Amino acid sequence: MKRVHLVKKLSHIMDVTNKEAELYFAAFLDSIMENLNVDGRVVFNGFGSFKVKEYKARVAKNPITGELMQLPIRRKIRFKPGKELRERVNAINIYETECNTIINNVQDVDNVLSISTG
Repeated sequence: MKRVHLVKKLSHIMDVTNKEAELYFAAFLDSIMENLNVDGRVVFNGFGSFKVKEYKARVAKNPITGELMQLPIRRKIRFKPGKELRERVNAINIYETECNTIINNVQDVDNVLSISTG
């Protein structure tokens, strides 16, 4: 899903214009980014948490030239999904598996008739 689709969905749910929804969404993302920069962590109960991890400066070898180079301190963002998000994602997979099992069992017309008549 792209940002445009999220904004449209947000505008529909909140019953506002797309322009207003874009402003709300932009403000939401800006607050997350600002808080990650200041505190290093943002938590959404049930959804998950974002955490900034800092890596020390180090010397690395360029794989193409073999030249040694100094890499500066880096900060990367880690996301850890929450329990509710993990359960929802796994529930979708369970439904897909059940549907595929049913489809695989229904291979010919006789089988369909015997399943539908019980």
